[in-house]
Amino acid sequence: MRTDGIIALFSRWFDQDFDPDVRRLITAEEAGRERRANHLRLATLALFLLLFAIFYLKSERHYVAGYLILFDFIALLVYALCLEWWLRKGNYHRAVSYVSFGADLTCISMIVVSSLFLSQGPDPSGWITSIGVYFLFVALTGLRFSPYLCLFMGLLAAIEFLLVNEVAQVLGGQSLPLLQKATISVLMIASGFVLAVAVDNARRLVVRIGLAERERARLENITEATRRLAITDDLTGLANRRHFQDELQRQLLHPERKSPTMTVLMIDVDDFKDINDRLGHQVGDEVMRQIAAVLVQCIRSSDLVARVGGDEFGVLLYEADATQAQILAERLCEAVRRHTFETVGGPIRVRTSVSVGLASLPRDGRDIDALLAAADKALYVAKSFGKNQVKCAV
Repeated sequence: MRTDGIIALFSRWFDQDFDPDVRRLITAEEAGRERRANHLRLATLALFLLLFAIFYLKSERHYVAGYLILFDFIALLVYALCLEWWLRKGNYHRAVSYVSFGADLTCISMIVVSSLFLSQGPDPSGWITSIGVYFLFVALTGLRFSPYLCLFMGLLAAIEFLLVNEVAQVLGGQSLPLLQKATISVLMIASGFVLAVAVDNARRLVVRIGLAERERARLENITEATRRLAITDDLTGLANRRHFQDELQRQLLHPERKSPTMTVLMIDVDDFKDINDRLGHQVGDEVMRQIAAVLVQCIRSSDLVARVGGDEFGVLLYEADATQAQILAERLCEAVRRHTFETVGGPIRVRTSVSVGLASLPRDGRDIDALLAAADKALYVAKSFGKNQVKCAV
């Protein structure tokens, strides 16, 4: 098998504990967590290497085993330094979790061996402490949210625990009986298996929750998009006639309506049919879009502007009486009259204007039909008196 084939095989094995849904949910923070863990690993290894070197050089027992322990500590430190360099370059693979946890467990085993070597064999209480550390380390692998890593570390902890026992026996210390060693090893493997099952179930639950939350957000977006389509005019992006009338009705019926006065403007584009006939509907559509933009720029952000017909717009002015509304309407007329219309091909010679009719609540009507009828009547008067002007309902 070629080298790239082997790498691909191992990549698939290391990645199989993260299905596509989990990869989408847990991705960005892994490399950062690995770097932070490696910083702690570097500090711990440097500290234990220094302490062991001091105690070993002070002791009178200079055996080859001591130098091997020093060499192992140095090798682990070199690995941590290489990993730091690799992560700093932005590289990351989930296989790093397996290798790093294996190196950390080996570091724990080396610390136990160091204590055996320096103390000429462990006492029973020391063995109990060592066994607890192994089980704690296997449990900590569950924080990586990977069931395969839990299984891997349970098996590796059992193997290294047996090797440490053999080292203890070689050094002439007290080794555990065979039955106890076998029982503890089986328990380590079993704990890794149980932890793997628990982590896998937790992962599936998190995935289901995450997917359900994502689906809920998607449905909310669809609902909001559908609602917007239902109340928005396709051409101008303004509110449509239905939303305009619904909002007006809501304001009229609300028992605690914030606006003691409210004014409706009905706006009609003057001679718009001539623009369509002379320049075409595409130019006419662009003119409508730009007039809509001018209206939005002239009114307050709290007010509502809508396209209520082919060349007709409506504006709801909250908390505005007839006098205030007339000043704003005059400003609208002036802004449209001075606007230079542009299309993709550049400025076009279109000069148009708008006529405005306004009616105020409660002066000109107390229900939606009366108010709109009064505003339409005022608009008709404005058109009849020469267009390009504002008329109030009488």
